[in-house]
Amino acid sequence: MLKKNHFILAQASLILFSLICLIFSNAAFAADVYKLVAAHTGNKENTTYWAAEEFKKRVEKYSNGRITVDVHPAGSMGSDKKLLEMVGQGTLDIAHSSQGNYAHVGRAFFPFDLPYIVHGPYNWFRVMTDKEIVAEVKKRVAKDGYKFLQAYPAGGERFIMNAERLVKSPSEARGMKLRVVASPINQNLIRAWGFNPVSIPWSETYQSVQQGIVKGVYLPNMWAYISKIYEVATKVTETGGIGIWHVVVMNPDTYKSLPKDLQQVIDRAATESRIAAFAHDQYWSKVAKDKMLESGCEFYTPTVEESRQWISKAKSTWEPMIKRLNLDRDFIKKIQDVQIPFDQY
Repeated sequence: MLKKNHFILAQASLILFSLICLIFSNAAFAADVYKLVAAHTGNKENTTYWAAEEFKKRVEKYSNGRITVDVHPAGSMGSDKKLLEMVGQGTLDIAHSSQGNYAHVGRAFFPFDLPYIVHGPYNWFRVMTDKEIVAEVKKRVAKDGYKFLQAYPAGGERFIMNAERLVKSPSEARGMKLRVVASPINQNLIRAWGFNPVSIPWSETYQSVQQGIVKGVYLPNMWAYISKIYEVATKVTETGGIGIWHVVVMNPDTYKSLPKDLQQVIDRAATESRIAAFAHDQYWSKVAKDKMLESGCEFYTPTVEESRQWISKAKSTWEPMIKRLNLDRDFIKKIQDVQIPFDQY
């Protein structure tokens, strides 16, 4: 009888020990689940939204649920500038921002603001997947206080769109008034081409073109379609020059706090979602152009000789900017060297 009681007691102890181990095991597992919060200003009609979703999907898959990503879209947590500041302060883990708005917090992307520093979407892909350039960008972003994750086009290159006529070369601009963003870079470019740049709030742009206060805009197809600007600016010259693209940064302390294997998950998801974002951007840009064509918009692609004129005028603005911003000439050359020349594009 005594032996039987000892056996029962031993069994009970074993069960109790197993339960304690299970409890501690579950607690340890729960402690290993990391929640990341990401935010951006995009909606479902543009690349930014899908880039964030692609990243989330891959992080959660490759981490086997050890990382969850809570994405706040459409500016629900603030503007690009605000999101970047929050990441810098450690109150937000990941932010998407246009390269223009990144200038509020750092210098890392200043060289990419030069008009025609990159020519065409495929060259953007080559530049932002080149190992040496990406490594240099990571160093520059780290100096600004952030962990660089990825960069991708968010609408593609800007085109000249106006309500009056197709402008085939800079000589045909003849002082035409165009709405541009407040950036001196954009304004200097438009002025060098022969247009008259006018800074108008985005919310007033449609009405300003409609009423003839300005004749047109300098905008990518995707954004022209989303904003319906194409309804009033129907003549499109595919100049390119300056693209709209977004960068994704993470709080470096948050990244470092993750186990090494999960840091690798973040890096892998960022690389893969960057490539997926390029595909999304090409898709949405094509959809936008097709819809604009269906509505009656006219598109003009400059000849090689006309392109040379657009590019030559644009590059005349480089030297003052390089000197004023103290830009790295070697890095600029490296960016250019990995591309297909425009006349072979």
